[in-house]
Amino acid sequence: MEFALVVVLLLPLLLAIVEFGRAWFTLQAILSAAREGARVCAMASGEPADRIELARGRVDDMLTELGFEDFEIDFPDPEMPSIWGLGEPLRVVVRQPFVSHAGSLVPALPNEIELKGSAVFNQEMP
Repeated sequence: MEFALVVVLLLPLLLAIVEFGRAWFTLQAILSAAREGARVCAMASGEPADRIELARGRVDDMLTELGFEDFEIDFPDPEMPSIWGLGEPLRVVVRQPFVSHAGSLVPALPNEIELKGSAVFNQEMP
């Protein structure tokens, strides 16, 4: 009898801890990938489109290695020369949908949320 009461209270708590841990891991991976993409893009030389492709490849490698598939990467517009100069801030944004397993068990919780990570580096190469 006591076990049934305790399980009813502790099982949702355990599920919440696991889901929070998964979300935190996903967010940290996204932040790390955005930071690495911004670093690669800020330190590379060449045309903006080439720098973006280098950074996109690095972010893709990092996130696919961890098993993420549906992520989106936003870079500044390569057609705007004023933002691609030496010392200008370069922002990279990575978005990843996070599917919660608890959302299917508890109707009040959302099934999917979008996690977003961004990083800004000053460009070091003209």
